[in-house]
This record gives sequence, C-alpha cells and structure tokens, in this order.
Amino acid sequence: MIQGKVSILKTGFLTVVTVLSLQLPLYSVTEREMFFSNLSVNQGLSNSFGTAIVQDSEGFIWIGTSNGLNRYDGSRFLWFNKNSSSNSIVSDEITFLLSDDSCGLYIGTWDGLSYLNTRTFKFETIDLGFNKRIRVMMKDRDGFIWIGTNTGLLRYDPKSKSYLYYSSENSNLSHSTIRTLYEDEKGNLFVGTFDKLNKLEKGKLSFETYNLKGNYKTSLTNNLVVDIKPCVNGGDSLLWIGTETGLCQFNTISGKSVHFNSVNSGF
Repeated sequence: MIQGKVSILKTGFLTVVTVLSLQLPLYSVTEREMFFSNLSVNQGLSNSFGTAIVQDSEGFIWIGTSNGLNRYDGSRFLWFNKNSSSNSIVSDEITFLLSDDSCGLYIGTWDGLSYLNTRTFKFETIDLGFNKRIRVMMKDRDGFIWIGTNTGLLRYDPKSKSYLYYSSENSNLSHSTIRTLYEDEKGNLFVGTFDKLNKLEKGKLSFETYNLKGNYKTSLTNNLVVDIKPCVNGGDSLLWIGTETGLCQFNTISGKSVHFNSVNSGF
C-alpha cells in the first residue's frame, strides 16, 4: 500500500510522486521531501503507455494501460489481463478507472465495462448493450455511476444493475460522444461532449446546451469540451471549461461565459 499522490505522463513512462505526511514546515515538505521515481516495464508495469490511474480506499494504486490493468503497492506490481477464463477483464485496452467505496473498481475499456472486487480479485462484466467504448466515468452523490461513451451517456444503478440511456436523439444532448463529466453542489450534471457543453438539472431528463465557441474559429463545425473544473474562489457557480478552441469561464447561474483564446489572451 502506498500513501501520497500519483500523477501520470503519457510519454512512455509513469512518474510517481510521493509526498510524505510529516509534521514539518511547508517549505521543508515542498523543497526537500518530494521524491520522483519512474515506473516502467523494467519495474513490472505491463505496458509503458499509461491511460488511466486511480488510488483506492486502501491506498493501492491502480494503473490502466493498453496492455491490461496493474495494481501497485509501493514496491511491486500485480498484472490483470484478458484471458479465456470467466474471471477476466473484458479488454486489455483500458480507458478509465473509477474506485468506489466498497472495495470495487470500475474498469472502462474500448470494448466494454468490467467491475473488480479489489480484495477477492473477482471480475464481473457489466452489460451496457451496444455502448462498448467507455471514455469517462463519475460517481454522483446519490451513488449512481455516470458512464460516458462514444454512443451516449448512461446512468448506471449498482444496486439494480440497470441503467438509463441518454443520447442526442432522446434527451437533447448536443452530441453522443462524451468526453468529461462534473456534478455541482446542487446535484446538477455538466457534460462535455465532442460538440458543446450540456447541463442536466437534477431531477430532469432533458439537457440544456451551451455553445461556448460562439463566432470564434467558424471553420470548426464543432466545439470539443475536454475538461470541467470548479473555480477555486467562486465555488462551483463558476466553472473552468477546457475546450478545443480555448479556455472558458462559465457562470452556471446565468449561463454566460468568458472565452480566453489565442486572439484575446495570447494562448
């Protein structure tokens, strides 16, 4: 088991950053007690191209790669890959990892979704119908798992093992390719897609859509949204939205946004 924070670089190796929890002055921790080490196939990682990373409630680091799933305990790796047995991950091409609070790990891949009991190492394949290519996942405050795919958005109920399906055809979602998810303090869901930002107000079934690009770069027919984060000093009434055409500060109350791009901000 490893304590600390971990970051991932998609440049051929994994960099692990461990910050020791010592009762030392801040300058001492930041300047003297931060250690970097590279983890690669030489240390037992199944593949040097890392695609996803998460730390579970017991402190283990789980690393998804293009060649299976790895668990790192601070000294060695365990490797889980697809095989012919019934207790196997659905695909070796990992796209996203989500840890829950009950010793479980949701494993998104390019060919479906698996669930792993991280104590017994028992795998379960979750049937999502034709929605195979998993891009992003998020657990909301009510315990539902939101799953973004190339073919729409799903709200999965772990208790009933059923799901609701949202797409551009049935719920006013701007595009069915989902890239990022964020839940605000009120339980509203913000969804970044291949084209535009969407908001699903808690309790509703239809999305509101926001075009953050406006008239900037009219040659682009879409506005890809890649990340959503709350502003540090504004709570989550203000969100930072990373897009293909620049950075936006989005006001969730008014629905208005400020666009920072290469023309007005030197990006």
